[in-house]
Amino acid sequence: MVDYLQESSKKDTVKNQLVQILSKEHPLSLANMHRKIAQKFSSRVSFQGIRKAATMLVDEGVLFRNESKEYEISKKWIFDSKKFFDSLSVSYNTRANSKVFAREFLEGDYGQYRLKSLFELDNFWTDMLLYCAENIGKDEPKSCISYNNIHWWFQINYGNEMTLWKSIINKGIKSTFVCPAGFPINDVAISNYRSIGGKVGKAKSAIYPSNVDVNVIGDHIIQVNYPENIVRKLRDFFKKRDSFLSSELKSLNDIMDIKCDIQFTCMKNPQAASAYREKILANFARK
Repeated sequence: MVDYLQESSKKDTVKNQLVQILSKEHPLSLANMHRKIAQKFSSRVSFQGIRKAATMLVDEGVLFRNESKEYEISKKWIFDSKKFFDSLSVSYNTRANSKVFAREFLEGDYGQYRLKSLFELDNFWTDMLLYCAENIGKDEPKSCISYNNIHWWFQINYGNEMTLWKSIINKGIKSTFVCPAGFPINDVAISNYRSIGGKVGKAKSAIYPSNVDVNVIGDHIIQVNYPENIVRKLRDFFKKRDSFLSSELKSLNDIMDIKCDIQFTCMKNPQAASAYREKILANFARK
């Protein structure tokens, strides 16, 4: 694992080179990987050698081969590697401000991430939801319940959001979307989620603070904690509007690009997931 994650390695094998190439550009065909490795590493490895190394990496779960016979790094391998190093970091962390609950879930399935902008969050969140959907165990509830305060992503990445949830729903995962009243953009979200088979509704009362969004998918819990200054800007922008002039969207893009510290936590815990589900559904008013 460690060799593949390094920019350079004493073991400068073809497999390492493939991972390094695909970490910068993906997906790539065998021919493109062969050409790029020759350019970057002055390598004389044959096309057959590239094919053999790529096949081994697929078998190891490091690479994924799509229907177009192109290769990219497996998202599951990325998340598993990240989880390992997060756990390692926590176990060696002796600072007074270390998160106590991080240690409590160290032996389970737990990861905490820091995102630097809403744009970065949107992409990472999509990948994490897909990862969780693809890894629901046979004994886990095949459901996803989401509580989101403001559905800001519909204005910056509508197509990505609809594709994401169509994919999850098509996997047979029953999806429920709950949000507070007061923001017209949430009505737009409810309408869109309903159109693809989601169960939708408004919360009877606030379930979580205005800076917290939650997904419960199978036994996984995703919790996003926004900085207060970002929440204020989103609330001010979306308070009365559900559609915007192109000139106004620039203001929204500026908010999306503000450098900040967004805390993204994902853990797998059946008991906690059940409690989260019950709390959200207890305040659910179907539309």
